Amino acid sequence: MLHMVCMPPEAVNFTDTKTIYALVQCTTDLSPDDCNTCLETAIANTSTCCSKSRGARLFSRSCFLRYEFYAFYEDASKSSTENQRIFAKSRRYWMIVGLAIGSAILIVALVGFCVYCLAIRNQTKTKERQVSGQEVQIHEIGDPNKIDVHHQNLQARDNLNSQNFPFIDLVRLSAATDNFSASNKLGQGGFGPVYKGQLLDGREVAVKRLSSCSEQGLDEFTNEVLLILKLQHKNLVRLLGFCIDGEEKLLIYEYMPNGSLDVFLFDPRKRAQMNWSRRLNIINGIARGMLYLHEDSRLRIIHRDLKPSNVLLDSELNPKISDFGMARIFGGTDGATNTSKIVGTYGYMAPEFAMEGLYSIKSDVFSFGVLLIEILTGRRNA
Repeated sequence: MLHMVCMPPEAVNFTDTKTIYALVQCTTDLSPDDCNTCLETAIANTSTCCSKSRGARLFSRSCFLRYEFYAFYEDASKSSTENQRIFAKSRRYWMIVGLAIGSAILIVALVGFCVYCLAIRNQTKTKERQVSGQEVQIHEIGDPNKIDVHHQNLQARDNLNSQNFPFIDLVRLSAATDNFSASNKLGQGGFGPVYKGQLLDGREVAVKRLSSCSEQGLDEFTNEVLLILKLQHKNLVRLLGFCIDGEEKLLIYEYMPNGSLDVFLFDPRKRAQMNWSRRLNIINGIARGMLYLHEDSRLRIIHRDLKPSNVLLDSELNPKISDFGMARIFGGTDGATNTSKIVGTYGYMAPEFAMEGLYSIKSDVFSFGVLLIEILTGRRNA
């Protein structure tokens, strides 16, 4: 089999208006001189065989000649340029397709996000309306300037939203307690009397009214409101609302029909109802409430005034800790904190707190220990 050596085709300007396109090839067994001789012979033969033709193809054993007046071959340089043009066009096409698809995905994602945000917003508004519907209507009475100032001070202490801040006006509370009559008085706390009342919706409540000579000032009152609003536990008394009107400061709690623990412990007739299972249940409930205050709540709270009169009993004699006016938010360590103001009840105060003003969660543990002895023995510690 013969192998051909192909020379690149060329275009030669034959005249000013015509171009001849030619291709020559030789077999690989020819030397350059023999190839040249073979091609010269082929060219000479064109004058005899193809003088009147516009093109010719001549074959011999060792060489091949072809010429035409048209481009019978593809220009490699032009082909490369065309391929590059086609590739660039294809790349632009796919780039446009990719951008279109990406834009569509982005638009769908944005629309989905907006729909999600609107759904969350509508759900939040619905919940707020439900909460607002359960709250007592606010009525401005007395000196509205004083009410607004105190209300703003309370909100500023903890960034509270007014919708989550149940304010009950004095007129409603006065009507609920029969103008704070003696027949509705439940007892006398360290900061003032406590009255039983009934709101317009039928709920029974306990209204704690701070007396003008009470040691609990606006700071203690504010502290108790802010603390109890953040605490949610079955062994803590639930705060339902508050009232500030001039010099009047009142707290509204859920009503505990069985009163405070000290009545059952130290009253000869009611003491008989306190069998060992009930005493154990009360001890466990108080312990769970204190554990929540010390460890499980969002804030670490030290009650500082745990005693039988500050433990209330519901209709089933389940205990609930109350009276957080002296409570303090404690840091994250187990160390003690010092105060120059000694508050609480002697007999239930830890020695280091009573003598040096040092208090920690151990102060509540000491008070709980005294309370535990009183529950077990049925006798006052002093």
